[in-house]
Amino acid sequence: VEGGDHFTEGLTPFNLQNSITDLDNSLDAFVDWMAQAGYDIERIDDHGDWYRRFEQKLKALPADEKKRSNLAILPAFKEPFPFIAFHGESSNFLDLLGRMGVDRAAMQLDHDFVYKCLNDLAELGFIDAPTERPRALQREVAAGKPTKAFGVPNSRSPVEPMSIERREPGPNDVAIDVEYCGICHSDLHLAHNDWGISQYPLVPGHEIIGRVTAVGAEVTEHKVGDRVAVGCMVDSCKTCASCEEGDEQYCETGLVWTYNGRDYRHGNNLTFGGYSDSIVTDSHFVIPVPDNLDPAGAAPLLCAGVTTWSPLRQWGVKAGMKVGVIGLGGLGHMALKFASALGAHTVMITTSPDKASTAHALGADEVLISTDGDAMRSAKSTFDFILDTVPVHHAVDPYLRLLKRDATLCLLGAIEPLDFHGGQVMFQRRRIAGSSIGGVRETREMMAFCAEHNITADVEVISPDQINQAWERVERSDVKYRFVIDLKGG
Repeated sequence: VEGGDHFTEGLTPFNLQNSITDLDNSLDAFVDWMAQAGYDIERIDDHGDWYRRFEQKLKALPADEKKRSNLAILPAFKEPFPFIAFHGESSNFLDLLGRMGVDRAAMQLDHDFVYKCLNDLAELGFIDAPTERPRALQREVAAGKPTKAFGVPNSRSPVEPMSIERREPGPNDVAIDVEYCGICHSDLHLAHNDWGISQYPLVPGHEIIGRVTAVGAEVTEHKVGDRVAVGCMVDSCKTCASCEEGDEQYCETGLVWTYNGRDYRHGNNLTFGGYSDSIVTDSHFVIPVPDNLDPAGAAPLLCAGVTTWSPLRQWGVKAGMKVGVIGLGGLGHMALKFASALGAHTVMITTSPDKASTAHALGADEVLISTDGDAMRSAKSTFDFILDTVPVHHAVDPYLRLLKRDATLCLLGAIEPLDFHGGQVMFQRRRIAGSSIGGVRETREMMAFCAEHNITADVEVISPDQINQAWERVERSDVKYRFVIDLKGG
C-alpha cells in the first residue's frame, strides 16, 4: 500500500469456508468459473491437508520471497476458524448501490464479470489469458408454493404485499396456516437494516400462531387441525452441546432464524417469517398451543414471553426472592406477569410515576421510581435478581447498586455497548449477564405454565393493511404492549 513517502507491505490471509451462498454466487461458483476459463484449480477439502501443502510451498520459496510470504503467521491458521453465521453481504451492497442511485444491473457479480476481470489481469501480464468463457451458474431449485406475504423489498420501503415461495413439507416438516403473528421491535430493526445484517426481500415475523395443514411422514406429535406456534428459530444443527441441552438458540454451528436467515438444509434459501399466509418448518421447532390460551394473546409468548421466561428460570426465580424489572414494554410487561406468578416479590423499576397503576395491574407488588434519589438509596442492596429490558443505551450503575451481594442483573434489551463502573460488581461480587430468547424445551415449559396460570400478552390486534401504522406507533412506544396481526380476519 503506497502512502506518501512511505511504503508498507501488508499481508491479509483469508480462511474461506463455503458455508453459505449469497445471491447464488458462492465460493464454489467462482471456483467453477475459474476452472471453466481454463485455469488449473484444485479443491482441497481437508484443512490439515491444505495447511501442510501450503506450508511446504511457502518454505520452498526463494529467500527474498519467503520474507514477504505468510510463513511467519502461518501457525495462526493451523486450525480452521469457527464459522460465524453472518449473511447478507451482497444484499447490503446492493442496497447501498440503490441509495447511491446506481443501477444494480451495472454491477452484478456473475460469470461475465469474472471473465472480464480475468482478461484484464491477463492484459496486464499477471496471468495467462482465459481459454474459455465461463458459463452461467445453473441452480436446480425445487418448485415451491406461491404464498401471500407482507414485507419490505429494501431498507427504505414501507411494508407492502408480496409473493414468496414456501417449500413442500418434507418427512420431518409441518405446514402451518398462519392465523396470528406478533410484531416485535426486531422486525423494524431488521427491516431498516439497523444492525447491518438484513437480506432482502425481508418478510418479518417470529411470533407465529396457526393451524397445521399438513405433516411429513415421520411427524408423530402434530396432526392436521392442531393449533401450534413457531418462534424465532426454524432449525439448528441439533448435535452441538447447546442443542443437545435444549438451548437451540445458542446453537454453535447451524442456527436458522425464522426470517432473515439461510436455510442450509433446503437450498440455502432465504427464510421468510410469519407476516404471511403460511409457513413450513421442521417439526422440532413447532410448539403445541394449549386450548385455553387466546391465540392472539399467545403469539407474543414466542418471543417476548420466552425471552423473559428463560432468564427467570435460569436464575431460579421463586417465592421469597425480590425481583426487579426495568422497562415496561413488550418484554417488561411479560416479565412482571411471570415473576409475580412464580411467587417473587416483584418490583417495577421505571422513570415514570404514571406507569405505577399499570404495573400493579400486571402483577407488580411495588413500583420504584429510578429518578427518585431517596427511593433508590433506600432500595440499595435489596434485590436478588433484576431483568433489564431497556432496548437502548442507558446507565447501568444505578441499577447495579440495587443488587445484593452475589445477585445478578440480566440484560435483555440493549444490543449495543453499555458502560458500568467495575467497582459496582467487584466489591459485592455482583454479576452482569445476558440472555437471548429461549430454547424449545423452555418454550414448551413456558406454554404449559401460561396455560396453568392463564397468562397471555396484552395485545392490540390489527389487520395486515395496518402494519405500517403499527410500526410507526412501535417507534413511538405507543402500544400496550404488543401489536398482533390477524392474517385471516384482515
